[in-house]
Amino acid sequence: MASGIYQVGIIAGSQRQIQAGSQITDWVQGIIQNHLGNSNTVKLQRINIKDLGLPVYDEPYPPAQITSTDQYTKDTTKAWSKIVAPLDAFVVVTPEYNLNVPAGLKNAIDLLYFEWTKKPFFIISYGVLLSRLEL
Repeated sequence: MASGIYQVGIIAGSQRQIQAGSQITDWVQGIIQNHLGNSNTVKLQRINIKDLGLPVYDEPYPPAQITSTDQYTKDTTKAWSKIVAPLDAFVVVTPEYNLNVPAGLKNAIDLLYFEWTKKPFFIISYGVLLSRLEL
């Protein structure tokens, strides 16, 4: 929060082309925005995991050994790090697949380490059980 503006990333965790996740994330973002009103101290940044094209981790060192974006060797990891590092907190909106978090979201989180450290997360999960949406 160096600039005096608290930056919150709203992460849409589904990678499916046809999904309810975008609409649910819109709804969550709208609630947050309405609560904030005209606040100029909080900035929301929407991040769609499906748009990032992240590979399975393929860096030469484990993420916990990386301490700056410049230490990554892959352009995709550097770009992802530059998105996440300046954010102060995260709201993750994620579907539940097979009673678990989607693999693409887990991979996106596991690709980085220092960028997430000591930052708050709020997780909103949804799923369909017996043909009805559950939040």
